[in-house]
Amino acid sequence: MHDIHPSIARLLALPEAARRIGPFVLVRQLGRGGFAPVWLAREVYGTETLRAVAVKLVALGGDASRRIVEEARALCRVEHRNVVRFHSLAVDEAAGVMGLGMEYVAGRSLAARLEAAGAMRAEQVVELGITLASALAAVHRAGIVHRDVKPANVVETAEGYKLVDFGIASARTSFPEAAAWAPSRDPESTGRVAALQSGTLGYVDPVTIATGGPASPESDLYAMGATLFECLTGRLPAGAYRGDLDERILDGRASPPPVATLAPDVPRALAASVDRMVRPDRTLRYGSAEEVAAAFERIRERTAARPSVMQVVAASAPILAVVSGIGTYAAYDRAARAEEAASRWMPALIQAEARRETTEPQMGAAAPAGIRPAAPRVEVERPAPTALTVCTPARSPRPSVAPSAAASSKPASTAPVTDVSACALDAWSVGACAPDSNVTSGERAHGAFVVFVPQVSARHPFY
Repeated sequence: MHDIHPSIARLLALPEAARRIGPFVLVRQLGRGGFAPVWLAREVYGTETLRAVAVKLVALGGDASRRIVEEARALCRVEHRNVVRFHSLAVDEAAGVMGLGMEYVAGRSLAARLEAAGAMRAEQVVELGITLASALAAVHRAGIVHRDVKPANVVETAEGYKLVDFGIASARTSFPEAAAWAPSRDPESTGRVAALQSGTLGYVDPVTIATGGPASPESDLYAMGATLFECLTGRLPAGAYRGDLDERILDGRASPPPVATLAPDVPRALAASVDRMVRPDRTLRYGSAEEVAAAFERIRERTAARPSVMQVVAASAPILAVVSGIGTYAAYDRAARAEEAASRWMPALIQAEARRETTEPQMGAAAPAGIRPAAPRVEVERPAPTALTVCTPARSPRPSVAPSAAASSKPASTAPVTDVSACALDAWSVGACAPDSNVTSGERAHGAFVVFVPQVSARHPFY
């Protein structure tokens, strides 16, 4: 029961059945340590349990009762989806204890999440920043200061984050051992600074530590900045250099390192905003929670307006599909028109070639005077024009082409292709045939096709 007021310690030492303040039967402790512990309780009327609540226990003393009642009344006016709701206030003057009953938020604390998974992604921290700033804006408008913003007091639920466990005015209560500064190094507990300010060391505003002044909206915003700093880097601002908390950063004599030096992948705008929140000089920070919320909203909008690589690819897919379809259609169209041209011209071409060869001097015949004999030729049996094969790269596989060799005496219908002329055509022109040529990648890429004419060795330029 370290740092717990004797009145609270006596109440908690009772058996569970007697451990009661007003309608709240205290079941188990939710928060560890601290002079104002929070307990899970059952709100009981008669023999019936109404609901489960969280009860913050505060020791009465001096004019603390009046201040706590005033602040509890203000808290009841705060209606925000990201702020824990306060239900009622129970006072046991004989025991010297007051219990503030508030909404019990079931979920995992942000501290537990950081411990389990480490630093968070930038977009998650942006959303967390908007949530916390919006919640603090509602609290500050009601004239209240949270006094203990830290990951342990932010609970992650199915509906989002909730700010819980307000410091309340209990930090202003006085009891003998409160005179010395005894800040807590435990992120789950709350310590005291100069008997005036509740807070956890590392999240307490350096101005508060240096001056011993009371908590303020500015100190809440510093604690929020320290929380976001930890979410991005895995370290507290005052513990970023060596791991241990640096006293010079704690009291504002030195500045913490920039977020970018610890987490270089964090977007610059986000890093700059968090750096601004944890500056030692309050005049260089944001002026209000509304200003912080607006800054983080702008960061979110800029992030959403800058698509990722995968978003660009996904958005471009329909356009790429259309362009690809147009290109494919054009290639097929060129091939179809070239095939039609070949079907008209090639029969006539083969017939003309047959007529021309009947007039050429045959091998061994005497050539007329002054005329150079033609090169020796090999007689081959020509297939009928119906043997013409038209092959388009996109429509049928290209047959294997063997180098030219001596003609076979076997019929063309059974002999392998031994002498092939390949003609590359497109929709606008017909290229010169080249014996034994192969289909090039360029011809395939431009939609050209090749005409395979078995056992024809002459070149056939035609237009």
